[in-house]
Amino acid sequence: MADQSLVMKITDVPMMEMDNGKFRDVFQITDETFGPDTKISAGQVWLAPGNTEGHLDVHEQDEAFYIISGHAQYYSDGEFIDVEPGDTVYCPAGSKHTFYTSDETLHLFWLIAGQWTTELADIKEEVDKGWNVVDGTTGWHLG
Repeated sequence: MADQSLVMKITDVPMMEMDNGKFRDVFQITDETFGPDTKISAGQVWLAPGNTEGHLDVHEQDEAFYIISGHAQYYSDGEFIDVEPGDTVYCPAGSKHTFYTSDETLHLFWLIAGQWTTELADIKEEVDKGWNVVDGTTGWHLG
């Protein structure tokens, strides 16, 4: 980011979408957007209604989620927990986790304790190879 603003708008970075079309993500705070001294990565995620596939992840770093809107089930290591707006979810390093939605879009903020291009290189590689850039000003995530 050229001006090194301390505020990231959703439109400041590309919106990425999984091939299945049910998962959108913006990677707003990374060492690519704020420079090599950035020690965290953060962004926002939208999961489409009826997302029963989830996006099962395991990271070597702790992760936190804040539910902005929508209701869903959070899955972690075999346990399902209902989540709703205002909830904060802590996901310890090494936990298999995802969210499953029913009839509404889930919008959440995520934060991972790690640099995007080094500690989270496996996630970055997955996104770079298997996700598509989409127009973030239109689409199901706005509903």
